[in-house]
Amino acid sequence: MNHQRLIVTAVCLVIILVWIGFLHANPSYSVDSLSPVRLVRDTHETENVYYTRSSPLAAGEMPYTTAPQEYPILSVLYISMPRLFTDYPETFTAILSAINAAILVCAVVVSSHLLSILGVSYHRLWLFLFPATLYFTFNRFDILMVGVILASLMFLFRGKFWWAIVFLLVGFFIKWFSIFLVPVYFLYQRNQVSQDQWKRDIKLGCVLVFGSLAVITTVLFVLAGEESLYPYLLHTQRGIEYGSTFSPAFAWLLVHLSPAAYRYTRDTTAAVLSTLQLGLPVLMLIFAGRFARFVKTREDVLRWSLIVIAVFLLFAKFYSPQFVLWFLPLALLFSKTWKDVLLLGILDVVHYVSFPLVFDGFGEASNMYAVAALVRGLLLAVLIYRLVKPLSIRWFSPTLHSA
Repeated sequence: MNHQRLIVTAVCLVIILVWIGFLHANPSYSVDSLSPVRLVRDTHETENVYYTRSSPLAAGEMPYTTAPQEYPILSVLYISMPRLFTDYPETFTAILSAINAAILVCAVVVSSHLLSILGVSYHRLWLFLFPATLYFTFNRFDILMVGVILASLMFLFRGKFWWAIVFLLVGFFIKWFSIFLVPVYFLYQRNQVSQDQWKRDIKLGCVLVFGSLAVITTVLFVLAGEESLYPYLLHTQRGIEYGSTFSPAFAWLLVHLSPAAYRYTRDTTAAVLSTLQLGLPVLMLIFAGRFARFVKTREDVLRWSLIVIAVFLLFAKFYSPQFVLWFLPLALLFSKTWKDVLLLGILDVVHYVSFPLVFDGFGEASNMYAVAALVRGLLLAVLIYRLVKPLSIRWFSPTLHSA
């Protein structure tokens, strides 16, 4: 126990020290040329994008009513919190980063308890100090989603199933991909209770999940109009963006195809990628649900959650550099061998090298950024392979089909 507390304390102290360094970095830089401060701060995102998105609430207006918002309602509320204390962009960034740092510290503490439950070494907590994780913790708000998912796992593993589901529903209004984890939790619950109890849970769960989403979405629609749906509809409208896994292929096609052929290929492939991005996780969950034995243990919950998120990101036609935060904390809990830890470390470093280093140094339309996208996609595919490979053992198990 003392060893655990020592590691947790050390990791949290380093986070605080890095945050202090973040605050003291001079925010003046040129986006077109790599500046040392850019290695620490992305003031364009915090002081321009987030500050602007928080303006309606700061002015006492309903979000979405004055301008389209790409963020779900709880994300808007979260990034608007600093406006309760200041109207200065620099102070806004400092307060938001402090809140993010506090959530990261909480994530470390919760992860230490989860590692204890899973019987995994506490030294995995050092992975929270990798560069991309720290960079996007202080310069984005996705760490809030990390905290929500880790909290839901804590409730699930402690037998508080419905609280776990509630936290995933909360996550839907922060970053909507958390809805994919709901079926994983229900499949795990199937192996924790009697068949009759599980059937009752399914019925109640459908009412809770779909009812809550319908009620909250309807209320937002009444208050803010159809623009309240924009954060979710946006992803159907986005094209193939620089940095996504398949963007390098389209950069090549742009040179070698006629404009008409390129547009047709781009639009068709974008539709296919959207189908794969949403359809493959669903098919995988249906497959897992066909055989109860596939989601039986806590490790299975982490495995399938990671598979769903990783597949979702691999086939995404859009890209955000902070995607690393979506899966790395879960992968940290699941990592068993030094190969797992090495893969996660390389993934984190590659994300950081990609953004801000390559992005600022060469530009998002550069060949170097395309190479970075290919490397990220390859590493993500390797992660998926390592997650899926052990499932073949269960598939050929003679007792599987009776499960």
